[in-house]
Amino acid sequence: MTLVPNQITPLSHGDLIHSLRGGYLLKWHQEPRPFELATYYGQCLEENGAHLQYLHNNCLGNVKAGPKWTGLVTMYECGETVDNAAEAARVRAMAAPELCDLHPQPSGKVQLVLRPPHPWTKFRAFETAEEGAAAYLELFTWSRYAQAALRARAGDPVGFVLACKAAGYFTAPDVHAYASAVASIAAHALAACTQELDLAWIADAPPPVIDDATREHVEGLVALDLASYTWDETRNDTEPAPAVA
Repeated sequence: MTLVPNQITPLSHGDLIHSLRGGYLLKWHQEPRPFELATYYGQCLEENGAHLQYLHNNCLGNVKAGPKWTGLVTMYECGETVDNAAEAARVRAMAAPELCDLHPQPSGKVQLVLRPPHPWTKFRAFETAEEGAAAYLELFTWSRYAQAALRARAGDPVGFVLACKAAGYFTAPDVHAYASAVASIAAHALAACTQELDLAWIADAPPPVIDDATREHVEGLVALDLASYTWDETRNDTEPAPAVA
């Protein structure tokens, strides 16, 4: 691992589409189809909560850097939630006590605020947004998620989400509502994704433009859906957070 300074690397919605296309090329060595690109855009926004202005070091999804990760690493203050006080105490014991604040919740769970150099504040870092997008798409090269990748390739965002669910990518109280949200986002972004691919042959072509109405619609859908489901903590992380001793 090589530790690099933490920095905020914000993306516009057009930048995200542009980066996902670049990341797709890095992983599959071919161009995505327009609706396929739009599907990954919709799902990626659900992963990041549409807060593209708060990305760290081009890491889509804020993926932890586990012990097997050999790329760049950055560290920054973050929040985590654990199931009970005993687990919280074990996480706190992994480093100096002042690096971990505990905030018990009425449910019995405990919210943690972790500060570097606590082991759970290590995150993957990338030099470019395209590399970060490629790492996000890495999951869909696994055989476990082959059906999801095929449904995305077929331009079927609902089938894509249902296949992700079947493979254990996340938990959601209403997966059909979530799938509907991704499908709506993909439909609204299709024109921008088509523009991105139409201009792909032009060197240094600017990212596509997402108009304000579409962006507001997309962010509203993401906010509404995020309020109704809980992600699996291992959802997009090939290297889980360091184990609790």
